[in-house]
Amino acid sequence: DAEMGNIRVALSWALASGQIEMAARLVSAVDYHFRYNRDSVVEGYRWFRRILEQVDEIPQPFQVRFLIGALATYHFGH
Repeated sequence: DAEMGNIRVALSWALASGQIEMAARLVSAVDYHFRYNRDSVVEGYRWFRRILEQVDEIPQPFQVRFLIGALATYHFGH
């Protein structure tokens, strides 16, 4: 949890600077935190959703992994 502040800053920076692939890889790397920490499921869903709006910026081979993570996070939140 202590590192999540740094993750949030990095995600915000990546999205603000148009580094969509970097944001997608970062949120995918920590999606377990969002899924298994009940207090973070909604936050994880929001990050995935922001990136999904620009999914075309993510290389196609990685899109599948990203979308699986997004669906899993959504599922855990509902």
